[in-house]
Amino acid sequence: MKFNRKSLTLVLTDSVLINLAAFVSFYLRFEGNIPQEYCRTYYHTIWAGTLIYLLTFAFFGLYNRLWQYASINELISIIFAVFVGTGSVVLVIYFFAPMRYPNTVAVLFWLITTFLICGSRFILRILQDTVLSIPIPGIPKRVLIIGAGDAGALVIRELKNSNYREGYPVGII
Repeated sequence: MKFNRKSLTLVLTDSVLINLAAFVSFYLRFEGNIPQEYCRTYYHTIWAGTLIYLLTFAFFGLYNRLWQYASINELISIIFAVFVGTGSVVLVIYFFAPMRYPNTVAVLFWLITTFLICGSRFILRILQDTVLSIPIPGIPKRVLIIGAGDAGALVIRELKNSNYREGYPVGII
């Protein structure tokens, strides 16, 4: 796998989010009063859990995608990757850790990790589609698009991504 700046940023972000999800899972399960033995289990296993997740995400290709074009297929990939990652972490902890995660922590860990990883990937897309797409001043050319299929949708998306510098779609034939 070839890393560039964006994929390295995603790896670092994912590392932080995985650790946050694990801590929040324990915090919610024990209502803020985490027993000492579970704190030790958390501290002894979180490095392995983070590594397992990152390897799983790389295997599922989450670092090779263009997230500004994220869609349902990417969402499904994230859900599967987090499911496999959580299952792997739980199995490793079950066989190698002195103490296991409570079942509710594992479920919370999966839910929170899914939410955080999906959120981190799609927040860029949401910002790009709303806040970052401020139209440039002036009157852009009006464009009539011929072809209402996938190619027409792609043309509209490209015009929108370029802040309508090349033209503003007014109709599709």
